[in-house]
Amino acid sequence: MADKSIPREMPFSNFRIAIGKIKRHHSNLKTIKLLGGEPTLHSEFEKIVNYALKYFTFVRIFTNGLFSTKTSSFMEQKTPRVTFMFNIATPTFLYNDKARKIIEEYIYKFSILTNVDISLTLDPSFDVNTFFDKLTRTKFLTKISSMRLGVRNPEAKSKNLFGFKQFPIIGNKVISLIKNFKKINNNLLFILDCGFTKCMFTQNQWIFLKKMKCAKITSSGCLNNLDILTNLNVIPCYPLSQEYNLDLKRYSIKKIRANFIVRKYIYENEYSLNECKKCQYNISKKGTCLGPCYGFKMNSYFQNNNFKLE
Repeated sequence: MADKSIPREMPFSNFRIAIGKIKRHHSNLKTIKLLGGEPTLHSEFEKIVNYALKYFTFVRIFTNGLFSTKTSSFMEQKTPRVTFMFNIATPTFLYNDKARKIIEEYIYKFSILTNVDISLTLDPSFDVNTFFDKLTRTKFLTKISSMRLGVRNPEAKSKNLFGFKQFPIIGNKVISLIKNFKKINNNLLFILDCGFTKCMFTQNQWIFLKKMKCAKITSSGCLNNLDILTNLNVIPCYPLSQEYNLDLKRYSIKKIRANFIVRKYIYENEYSLNECKKCQYNISKKGTCLGPCYGFKMNSYFQNNNFKLE
């Protein structure tokens, strides 16, 4: 997070408060997710995992895959109740062969013991051929369950990293990635994260995605999720983290979720883009697409109306 007022680590006392509130609102919730930064670097990581496992069936760890032997041994003991999402879009994985080999070994090791997925974030500059040239060892991909593909969404009220004209480029890269990964692991399920839109793909590409049984594109579904920061502020997603958040100490999860739903409709009306209004896939035209990331929409709206963005 860019806001330096937010503590780097969540104090254990805050973690207990968060767990209590989550359980009261979602009594049947089976999995809690530990996000980062890098959660395995938390000074009380083992204590946090052990506490979470008292209340949830599974603890899902979002990690870059570089952790100590001690931490690895601890997590191994907690499998299969500890599951993983490995981020393979980090500079370390992409450009450091020695570190990449270690990460690959951890992915393969844990994929035998528990549920393991991987995530990869794209933008128009992502080079698919270079990425697969670096994957000289592919054994680590043979046991994973699914792959989450994301778009590099911008922070709200900043400058977009790319525009609508680059959307088809991203669509082409997604198709190329899926085809290459399917050669390695034909059982791999692909999940297209929020930020993807239907207009990124041609009709033939959509047919291909359906054949590959890709999970439904959520498009701006981020406001259905809740992320709890270290200071117990709750955000709908990273791009809107500075724009809109609510204090978990002051509000129940039910009220926070209701507020975010209202905010979603406000954003839909306030930052509606001409490109989306004209699009055949838009939900306003009885389509199913809600458009791109809210951060992208907001930035595009301000740019189109000559607001100055940092």
